[in-house]
Amino acid sequence: MSQGYPVVSFDDGSCLTVEPVTLTVTDPADPNKIVAQRTQIPLKLAWAIMSHKLQVMTLPCIEIHCGNEFTSGQLYVALSRAKESAGVSLVGFSKANVIPPPMVVERFYNEIEAEHEMPPLGQCCYYSDYGNDVYHEI
Repeated sequence: MSQGYPVVSFDDGSCLTVEPVTLTVTDPADPNKIVAQRTQIPLKLAWAIMSHKLQVMTLPCIEIHCGNEFTSGQLYVALSRAKESAGVSLVGFSKANVIPPPMVVERFYNEIEAEHEMPPLGQCCYYSDYGNDVYHEI
């Protein structure tokens, strides 16, 4: 922090001290009369963006805090927002905590493969590596 204000570091190596900005609303009839005034540091907290809000974004850098996922696909949604893998940082990732898709999803893709004579999707979509004993048929 510089002078008590936050310092933002950018990818190009530059830094910017973000100082407070005062926004003032004046009376339209009397521009000298202040109706409202607010002073704040103009920053948007990045951690406030949850994965469901990220679905339409593409970001140059992303830090994903893993471990609180509650359904399959959440980690993928967050990971797929990054423009390139160099801009991804995973915090608290554990392969043991990866949540595979429900059995109904695997059954759906297996039926499509059988109907259209498609090659298998590969091990990434099967449960053998992730402990499917916690999932049941729907």
